Amino acid sequence: MSAGTSRRAVYSDAFVPSVSVIIPAYNEEKVICQTIRSLLDSDYANCDIVVVDDGSSDNTAQRVSEHFSADPRVHLFTKANGGKSQALNYGMAQTHADIVVTLDADTVFRRDTVRKLVRHFVDPQVAASCRQCQGW
Repeated sequence: MSAGTSRRAVYSDAFVPSVSVIIPAYNEEKVICQTIRSLLDSDYANCDIVVVDDGSSDNTAQRVSEHFSADPRVHLFTKANGGKSQALNYGMAQTHADIVVTLDADTVFRRDTVRKLVRHFVDPQVAASCRQCQGW
């Protein structure tokens, strides 16, 4: 938060930049659907999800495809295993969103998480935002 911005500031509902949530996934078939569902249940509408299957040897990509191929907000990409940083970079190359959120494939967001992360970017001096697991 920039200097002078109150922790309890009132944020504008008119500020709704496009957001892509990038999920690098390696052998996450047991948790990936729950993570995606939590994002699809978000109260922030201007958002899509980019899943990058990083060469999983399990059924991660198949689970995503089976459950979410009909949802235009979910985009699945597969690539040869190269590690988390390569998967994140690959995902970032697939989006033109104003804001990029990254998370692990076993993370479940509350309905308001994306909105609460994004609202801070109304201040042009803000370059990053994070959310602690508790207290928000």
